[in-house]
Amino acid sequence: MSSTSSASRATARRRILHPGSVMMIVGALCVLAGSVLPWVRTAAGNLPGYGGAGILTAALGMLLFSGAVIPHRVSAITHCLVVGLPVAALVVWQSVKLGLTVASTGAWWHVWAGEGLVLVGTGAAVVLATAWRLYRNPF
Repeated sequence: MSSTSSASRATARRRILHPGSVMMIVGALCVLAGSVLPWVRTAAGNLPGYGGAGILTAALGMLLFSGAVIPHRVSAITHCLVVGLPVAALVVWQSVKLGLTVASTGAWWHVWAGEGLVLVGTGAAVVLATAWRLYRNPF
């Protein structure tokens, strides 16, 4: 009787991570951490991200983690775009809204963007750059 498994035969290993996985994880961590930090700093207090659009960005950050461990190029690019574009749009929208509010009230040195908004924007930029890199350099 012969055995179907052979110790001398090399087994093929499946990759879990792809070339964009590390940057996708970094982007997801930026988005998740920025979602709970203050998005607007004022002299009267802070407005946290989870009080508004931070809930959506946190959910999208978790979606990005799943795309980081799927070793398919099209899936990774799709995850980057599905997360990066809405998060970048939210950051731009919040920044414009903050700028218009500051301009209309004249509170130039009393209201400014918090570290959460900046960190979420950084995460979106990292994710979109990763999508571009994966599109240009197939693995």
